[in-house]
Amino acid sequence: MYESFYGLKEKPFRIVPDPGYLYLSRKHQQALTYLEYGLMEDVGFILLTGEVGAGKTTLIRYILSRLEKEIITAVVFNTNFSAAEIVDRVLQSLDLAPMGSKTESLERLFGFLIEKYAQGKKFLHIRDEAQNLSRESLEEVRMLSNLQSDESSLLQIMLVGQPELREKLQEPELTSFAQRIGVQYHIYPLSREEMGEYVGHRLRKAGGRDDIFAPEALELVFTASGGIPRTVNLLCDAALAYGFGYELPTIGTDVIQQVIEDKGGMGLAADAAGKEAQPAGKNAGRAGGKGAGGPGADGAGADGRGNGGAGASGRGTGGADDRGPGTGGAGAQARVDVLEAQVEALRKEIQDRIAGLEKRLEGAWADRARGLKELLISERSKSDQLLARYLRLEEKYKLLASWVKSHK
Repeated sequence: MYESFYGLKEKPFRIVPDPGYLYLSRKHQQALTYLEYGLMEDVGFILLTGEVGAGKTTLIRYILSRLEKEIITAVVFNTNFSAAEIVDRVLQSLDLAPMGSKTESLERLFGFLIEKYAQGKKFLHIRDEAQNLSRESLEEVRMLSNLQSDESSLLQIMLVGQPELREKLQEPELTSFAQRIGVQYHIYPLSREEMGEYVGHRLRKAGGRDDIFAPEALELVFTASGGIPRTVNLLCDAALAYGFGYELPTIGTDVIQQVIEDKGGMGLAADAAGKEAQPAGKNAGRAGGKGAGGPGADGAGADGRGNGGAGASGRGTGGADDRGPGTGGAGAQARVDVLEAQVEALRKEIQDRIAGLEKRLEGAWADRARGLKELLISERSKSDQLLARYLRLEEKYKLLASWVKSHK
């Protein structure tokens, strides 16, 4: 709808996880480093958590697109089933039919894993939305890690879920499970700076310019979304639709504010009624009779005199601009302005404190990630040296065996 108006090849803010649009913030880059380390070194269970819409599924799909062909993956997104069905679900994700009993299904899975292991292949089992798994189901997942050969585990398990998953794994009943977690990472929301880069990244990826959103509009997007990527997408997609309806080359705060109001506030609940909306303030009057995103149901013109929604003059009876006459007087509005200023000052103070804490936390994670990388490089170097020594010894052995054979 709005793509051609803004010079976009496609919609940049779709909420369907698309690894091609992945923005690697420092948090997501660190998560990627930890996950790849866990996969390469076969460290046991891998745990990835984050708030709803933080980008976990997108990151997982990005990793899957980069995995070597030797790694077979089975991803289970639906967790609404009983503990007894765990093994059957794994078989189904591998296009294998479940057997008549749990024991038979386990034997079939074990046979499949042994066959692939003999072919030099690894097996990765990913469970998304794992916070919904019961304690019994988590215990069944833990038991799957006992499927192993004489030398190593036959499968690696990655659990992906919301913060409640971390809390659940701290319960005493799941101590055995928690002790098997080799790598874990929690994705925190984007900072204000990261969110601005995220929006620009997606706009450029879709072929558009990265300054469609005014800086003040992005401030409001960040306040409303809390830095959660999926919520940012919902806001920005709706804002572009509104901007197209009003022929606005740049999205300002008035558009974002209207989107927030029409989506039910900061919760951004889906607008099930499908009502048409308009930006408040100076841009509202431009929309008279334009259709999508225009005036209210009564079809008022640009002067906003109709009952459907006030325009720039703010003279309507049901408009979005609360500063028009008949809304409580100048005194009440002045008090509202003072309260808004106080709230804004408090918000900025809280954001500054959070930013400081995030920088310290990111520094600690970065140091740990560097340590893991250095350890990985060191271990690989040792392996290469041992392999070289082995090859030299093997060559000496062959020469000696040949000499002995020739002198018999």
